[in-house]
Amino acid sequence: LPHFSVEPQHLSVVANEELSLRCAAHGPPEPVRVIWLQDGAPLNNLDDPISLSPSTLNIS
Repeated sequence: LPHFSVEPQHLSVVANEELSLRCAAHGPPEPVRVIWLQDGAPLNNLDDPISLSPSTLNIS
């Protein structure tokens, strides 16, 4: 089963500041696909919410 080798860290952020969340996952199966969600909705690029591991979500 896929597992995280690098998990996103808990962050305290200030309103209107940029942040980055990073993770890395390994399978099988490879490649591992990462989808970042908030309240069940994808947060990655809405045209293509799937990215390959390692993955970074930038919020500005």
